[in-house]
Amino acid sequence: METQQRFIGTVVGYMLKVMKARKNEIKFKKEFSCIRHGNFPEFISLIKEPVQDMVVWRGEIEVNPQPKEDDLGAIGLIMAGPSLNKFYEKCIKEYGVIVDDDISDEIYFQIALYEITIRVHSNNFQTLGREDTFEIIISNLGTYFNLSELDVLRFK
Repeated sequence: METQQRFIGTVVGYMLKVMKARKNEIKFKKEFSCIRHGNFPEFISLIKEPVQDMVVWRGEIEVNPQPKEDDLGAIGLIMAGPSLNKFYEKCIKEYGVIVDDDISDEIYFQIALYEITIRVHSNNFQTLGREDTFEIIISNLGTYFNLSELDVLRFK
């Protein structure tokens, strides 16, 4: 799982670099959106790579399940591994290696993991709308956990 987290942080970090560089991102807009919003089932259907072998417990054991609409967390991330790899290769081919002298790759990686982690937790507590902005997601989580306005602002 750590390798998968590392890789999604790299892919989303790269996507953030593409957006910052104001590259023409229209070509992969749906794919970008699916990854950022944690919609791995739709992402897998767009990229069309097979899901890696796995066993899942959802009240009963499932061997090599197909992505389900609610696979927005860790299960979906693991299933999306091969599609993430193919997508990253397509992005590098389209946009090339992007060097950002202002922000390190490690910072992009950390930002990507932060956003995805918040979205996964929001999904776990059923406070996530499919297309919610990051600010709305943080506000919804703040309400769910009865956080003060100041505490919510610290996360935005």
